[in-house]
Amino acid sequence: MLIAVIAIFLVMSFTGVAVLDISYTSSTSAQGTVSNIKSQYILESSINESLWLINAGADSVVTRIEGGVTTTWDSLSQVLTVHVDTFGSESEVSLHLDDDSHFERGIASRSGLNTNGNAYGLNRQKRNFNFLPGVDMTYFNENALQIENGNENSFKNSDIADGGIVIFTGNNLSLDSLNLSAATLVFTGKNITITNSSITANAGTEFSNASPAIVFTNSWESLTIEASNTINGAIFSAGELNLYGASMTGPIIGETVNLMEDITLNDEFADNYYTWTNGFGDQLSYDWPKEIDTWMTTLWERSTNG
Repeated sequence: MLIAVIAIFLVMSFTGVAVLDISYTSSTSAQGTVSNIKSQYILESSINESLWLINAGADSVVTRIEGGVTTTWDSLSQVLTVHVDTFGSESEVSLHLDDDSHFERGIASRSGLNTNGNAYGLNRQKRNFNFLPGVDMTYFNENALQIENGNENSFKNSDIADGGIVIFTGNNLSLDSLNLSAATLVFTGKNITITNSSITANAGTEFSNASPAIVFTNSWESLTIEASNTINGAIFSAGELNLYGASMTGPIIGETVNLMEDITLNDEFADNYYTWTNGFGDQLSYDWPKEIDTWMTTLWERSTNG
């Protein structure tokens, strides 16, 4: 009888020890999971903060060491490295960033896109930037094929030379029934009307930038693209840009972009227009916002740093 009691006591003791061991293991595992979550949160928060600093123009303060977090920004290779050693785990990621410019978006604006309830079909997304690219009028003047001065003028296809840059400096101009296959039209005045026209700009190649189709430099006026037009190439307005249901490839760039009808950009087969574009200075002179191109986890392991 005594032996049986002792046996039962031993079984209960082993069971109790097993329960305690399972409890300890479960508690340790749970604590480890919580620590991993905390570490991951710190990692992601550091990445978000660094991206904000980079895009806010404060690149010089991105590289820093603070609270177990080391962030390093290489502006030449555009690689952001974030190393976290805290809560008993150590991790590191490398993010390769890419410049994001207006000319890589279907619609880009500074003050916003007003759809007015109209639909827009884009393969490339829209984006609001905090600035517009600057028009380089020196470039356009030096490379102009034709310059038209004067106000209250009307132009037909026979009035405009094809194959290059044409600058219009006047106000209250009407352009109708144009058919231009390799042209860039630049307007510095106001009250410009373009109807029943087909305007195609030079697309970019491996060795050359794209050219814009239409450039409107007057920031105090609005440019309207009527539904009767076909425009292949970038459309830029320093002021307000009103779009009807014209056939367009984009990119579309304006201070404010208003959709007056449903539009669908033919951007799917227009990749060569979505590149850096002549007449807007040197691409490297801008501090472009950055977006994540690739993300690689280079380290994730336990550490002794609690």
